[in-house]
Amino acid sequence: MSDSLKKYLAEFVGTFILVVIGVGAAVAGAGYVGTAVAFGMAIVILAYSVGRVSGGHVNPAVSLAMAIRGDISWKEFCGYVCAQ
Repeated sequence: MSDSLKKYLAEFVGTFILVVIGVGAAVAGAGYVGTAVAFGMAIVILAYSVGRVSGGHVNPAVSLAMAIRGDISWKEFCGYVCAQ
C-alpha cells in the first residue's frame, strides 16, 4: 500500500470516528458539555492514533491551512479533502 493511500485512509477513518463519536454524543442527549467532551476526547484519541500516519488533520479547514503554509502539497490537499 502506498504512503499516500495510507494517509488518505487514515484521514477517512479519523474523520469518520470523529463524526460518529461527536454527533453520537449530541444525538444521545449528552448536552453541551458532554458533546464538547466527546469531541475533545475523540480529537485526542485520533491525534495519537492517526497523527503519526497522516498528521491527524481530520478537518478540511486544517488541511487547507497546512496547504497554504506549504506543509502539504495542493495535490495532497485534494486527496485529504476527498478522504475527509
